[in-house]
Amino acid sequence: MSYNYSFKNGRRTRLTGPCKLPAAYDLFHPHAAQQYQIGLEYDINDSTGRKFRYCKAGAAITKAKVIQAAAGTANWQDEIQTNNPSLPTAGDTTITVTMTATATENQLVDAWLTVEQGTGYDEMYLIKSNKAGTANATTGYDVRVTLADQGGIRTAFAVTSNITVMFNKCEDVITAPANPTGVLVGVSLATVTDNYYFWAQYAGPCPITCDDTDTIVVGDPVDVSADGTIPGAVALMDVAADDHFVGLVMRASATSETSIIDLKL
Repeated sequence: MSYNYSFKNGRRTRLTGPCKLPAAYDLFHPHAAQQYQIGLEYDINDSTGRKFRYCKAGAAITKAKVIQAAAGTANWQDEIQTNNPSLPTAGDTTITVTMTATATENQLVDAWLTVEQGTGYDEMYLIKSNKAGTANATTGYDVRVTLADQGGIRTAFAVTSNITVMFNKCEDVITAPANPTGVLVGVSLATVTDNYYFWAQYAGPCPITCDDTDTIVVGDPVDVSADGTIPGAVALMDVAADDHFVGLVMRASATSETSIIDLKL
């Protein structure tokens, strides 16, 4: 349960070199057992500018490919609270939300709860833990969640409130497809088994596979390849509306080979 994982000094969001990672959980070796909270950042601080995020794989991931956040879950988005049996009031830290798809216990740890419209709109909260959803007497499922935000709910919900629950961007990450369905998170420096934990690089010099069509040169901006032949590969950015910027070329390889990209994610 990532939110409750803590170091001796309590929960942390960033590690900075010369802090050393345990050998069994270093940057190049994914592991089955969670050791840090999801989204923890590690700054090597060695003058290279390399930075990493602690992630959990939502599918098998191959080395030197761009990864993205999990796509939004159907029926957890824009869910009106008409049938909520216990509408949250200001100050509540444990609340009920009603959705048309259920959630398992603690599936939503470190996820975001946003009120998109209606009473309380424009507010966002971090979820600390949740109980398994139970079938609503009217329709859908009621999920009891505990919030991490100090002070709890800032504005009470009403039957007109529409909420969305979205995973932490480092939870259940996948290789970015030709048309990414989530924000870009980084690049894995190792092959990762589904449901394993690993460090994804998001800044600084990084090896990434190029697609099999574009020729790139030093200084070019690159994005996620749109041809889909090599998922997670990068290609020359053409500044189209649907481009997803990854970084700038430091060393340009031939097509289908590995270039060095100055990541800027």
